[in-house]
Amino acid sequence: MNDSTDITVPFAHAVIEAVRRVAADEIMPRYRSVVATRKDDGSLLTEADLASQRALVRALGAIEPVPVMGEEMAPEKQVRIFESAPRFWCVDPIDGTANFAAGIPYFAVSVALMENARPLFGTVYDPVADTAYYAVRGGGAWKDHRPLELAPEAPPLARAHAEVSLRRDTRALRGAIKNHRPYGKRRTSGKLSVVPIVIHIPIGALTTLPNGNEYNGAFSVYFATQMLVRQLERNVVRP
Repeated sequence: MNDSTDITVPFAHAVIEAVRRVAADEIMPRYRSVVATRKDDGSLLTEADLASQRALVRALGAIEPVPVMGEEMAPEKQVRIFESAPRFWCVDPIDGTANFAAGIPYFAVSVALMENARPLFGTVYDPVADTAYYAVRGGGAWKDHRPLELAPEAPPLARAHAEVSLRRDTRALRGAIKNHRPYGKRRTSGKLSVVPIVIHIPIGALTTLPNGNEYNGAFSVYFATQMLVRQLERNVVRP
């Protein structure tokens, strides 16, 4: 492929079907029966994360043979792929591992196809509901096969709810948020880890997320949801 115009409907469907198969084969059979361990950053890791990442590397490589940057790879390898590969897949095999390991049905598989550090295609797949949200740069956004649309006016940022995770050292970020609170309410993650949902924040708020060099683990979620937000913005009717 040369650019986003080559990302056809069959291509998008092939990626989503590959993600769906991996979830069915590697994730759901382990749901509510897997043991979790902790990584160095304090987040959880299960065999389902590792098995599904291996399967995604094979499946996505068969569709578009470019490097795959995975959430469970070593940070040095993530950075090497991000900085050297003009085009690559970016995946989080289970976004919401804490929920998955606790038997809470709120987790997803996040996949993005990147080119020159910009997402061309992104999908967030919910294995429990068997629902896929996906977007193509310049082409729109969908929930399964239904185009997504937004109301003409987005809610103000002051009405948004901020979900803050304390697993990483975010003292500078927390200080800035405390002194210049841009949202209405804040919830701090405890045992329940809430998977990021685009609809919880107004359009454009994703541009304030920390950059990938600081939070490599957020790459796939950020890029996949960024695609959804940007393509939804195209559907907003401006006065």
